Amino acid sequence: LTPGEYFVQMQNWGEDPHDLRIQRDSDGATTTFPSLDPGSGGGPSNATKTVDFSSPGTYTLFCSLSGGPNGSHYASGMVKQVTVTGS
Repeated sequence: LTPGEYFVQMQNWGEDPHDLRIQRDSDGATTTFPSLDPGSGGGPSNATKTVDFSSPGTYTLFCSLSGGPNGSHYASGMVKQVTVTGS
């Protein structure tokens, strides 16, 4: 990613509640999306937020809820890192 603000949309198509946290690895600053219950009527539930990715570095996106086959959604693979490079 290039530095800047991004419109991020979280969708829950699953059977369980999920949330989304975006953490800047350099200082632990975190943006938190609310926990979303599964959608109804065949569609997802949604949450949107503008997220500040203006500082170069690595950001970790993850679900922070407990449960799942490995004890947490994070440990079960609901995690992704993105890198923001210089301008």
